[in-house]
Amino acid sequence: MTGVLTSPVAAGALALLDKVGPMPFRALAVALRLPRDRWDRLAKAVRAMHAAGCASLRRAGGIEFVVPANAWGFRPDRQERLAWFAARLIEAGGRYEGSRAFFPKGLSCPVAVMPPDLEIPPGCVAVLDGFGKPPPGAAYWCRAEELKVLPLGRCLRRY
Repeated sequence: MTGVLTSPVAAGALALLDKVGPMPFRALAVALRLPRDRWDRLAKAVRAMHAAGCASLRRAGGIEFVVPANAWGFRPDRQERLAWFAARLIEAGGRYEGSRAFFPKGLSCPVAVMPPDLEIPPGCVAVLDGFGKPPPGAAYWCRAEELKVLPLGRCLRRY
């Protein structure tokens, strides 16, 4: 890093990017619990993070991502689904760390993004693309498209 960040929004965004990886701007705003009329604060924070050398905006797969400086390559389709799941989980009061979802009531599950994750850990949360079927072995599942518009409680289904 070359600069100094003084904004609490920038510090919160950078902490999230370090845990989740690249995130679409809207997903980052949802995870930070910013109302729509305050998204200008996040845009300003992203510009400050870019100026400080901590993060940048990159368009990949038709999606604009806020990317931490330490992120190298990523699959845009997979990362978008993961970012939206993490954003809705954090919005609901949970947390995402080390490929695991920690729900507000204490439940902890690994997270698998379908496709391309081929190995499904038993008891995981599967984040599906499109209209595929949830994989056997998943404890919970949700659809990525629903995560973009609905809170996690309305998207998450028990297998």
